[in-house]
Amino acid sequence: MSDRTAAQRRRGSPFDLALIGLLVMQIVVIVYLGLTPFMFSLDNQVEAVANGPGVSFDAVAIGTSEGALTGSRDFPDERISLMFEIEPADEPRSGLGTIFSIEAQAGHTPLIVAQWKDWLVVRVRDPEHRSLGYWEIDAAGFARDERHIVTITSSPQQGTTIYVDGLPTGDTRKRSLARERSEFEGQLLLGCLSDGSAGWRGTLSGLAIANVVFTPEEITAQHVAVSNGSFTALAGTHGLVAFYDFAALAAGSGEDRYVLADSVSRTQLGRLRFPEIFTPMRPAVFGVPHLRDMKADWFFYDLVRNIAGFVPLGLFAAIILMRRSNRRSAAIAFQVAAIGAFLSFGIEAVQILLPMRSSSSSDLALNTIGALAGALIGLAFRQSRIAQPATGD
Repeated sequence: MSDRTAAQRRRGSPFDLALIGLLVMQIVVIVYLGLTPFMFSLDNQVEAVANGPGVSFDAVAIGTSEGALTGSRDFPDERISLMFEIEPADEPRSGLGTIFSIEAQAGHTPLIVAQWKDWLVVRVRDPEHRSLGYWEIDAAGFARDERHIVTITSSPQQGTTIYVDGLPTGDTRKRSLARERSEFEGQLLLGCLSDGSAGWRGTLSGLAIANVVFTPEEITAQHVAVSNGSFTALAGTHGLVAFYDFAALAAGSGEDRYVLADSVSRTQLGRLRFPEIFTPMRPAVFGVPHLRDMKADWFFYDLVRNIAGFVPLGLFAAIILMRRSNRRSAAIAFQVAAIGAFLSFGIEAVQILLPMRSSSSSDLALNTIGALAGALIGLAFRQSRIAQPATGD
């Protein structure tokens, strides 16, 4: 019997077939996990509140303003107050749930107002803080199914303070939200970030933006007025540049499920639009995570998953290659890493088209590292019987 015939028989042995089967199964699992849910179009999960003004968000939801804020025009003195009424439906633990944000056309986010667990988190872009890229102020006490009226006041002279239900939280920053007026501009985005991530579950019943700093007495009076009526009671508040009370939420037409007019119209924000289809403003295309995200717990778990998920693939592929050839270890390791990179690249490319997935360069790199780690584990057993090349008996 020739060496070639013997090799062909060994390659068709139950063990070789089992290895190939395990490799195929691993690829199927990776593709399934990487592309689930495999949906190119998702309904925008926003609903008008049935028993009062407001709109509820269910994680896969988005609303955008037609126009944009311009810091130098809308906040000439760098004074700003944000007022909103929310009722969280969840306490997000794996990351932020974005209530609303300002998203600039340049791709950066000057302001994020979000929830983490039962904390309200306000993040403001600050390129001077290179380690994070933002500064932050937060307040506790935002448990699910509890309604709160929040006011955030900010100016260069008084700093930034969060008031909850008319009372200051005690956490004050000396920094101003609109310290860099030229940077503090962009569209208003509700329910998630521009790439569709960090979705929030809850109800938003009112949102107002003013170019003044309200006094504690005014904030207390505003809380009483809303508590005794609705957010509409604040419509006559001085200094308003945009006001959305959600009482006038109307059914949309065409691509919009709902539309809501700005009842002040002193900015270019204009109407809020809630489309029928969940469509991120700027889908991530092989995005690079921020350094601040790399310090979060969820990024560590994501790192472990992305590496560990490709280790078995690298292991099985390396053993199969070793049994079929006498290539040098370095060549096999390179070939397995290339297989992992090619598979990961294909998954990340398809994720660009999936609203529920985010294409990431870090995932591609980590997947490749995982495949290479699996190959190195396999190469450690090169002298064992299971890895002997199938070139003869």
